[in-house]
Amino acid sequence: MNVEESFVCLSNLLGLRYFPDFLSMQADKIEHRYRVFEQVLGQECAQVACHFSRIGFSPGLVVTEWWLTLYSRQFSPDLVGRLWDCFLLEG
Repeated sequence: MNVEESFVCLSNLLGLRYFPDFLSMQADKIEHRYRVFEQVLGQECAQVACHFSRIGFSPGLVVTEWWLTLYSRQFSPDLVGRLWDCFLLEG
């Protein structure tokens, strides 16, 4: 993929679903995304969701930064590469 195609791909990606909600900084839209994330977390990673609930941790504290940086600031480059692959392949 050349540079132009890569840029178009990233631009299209950032225009999908939840990125505009976070970039708009509208509290109601962001809160909706937090609730969706918590539901998916509960369905896909029930043990993690239960642990978060037990310790009183709200995923909303980290979700915004994770999504806005596409996880690149929090995890190792190897893990980020795998996350990006999954995100780009599966949405």
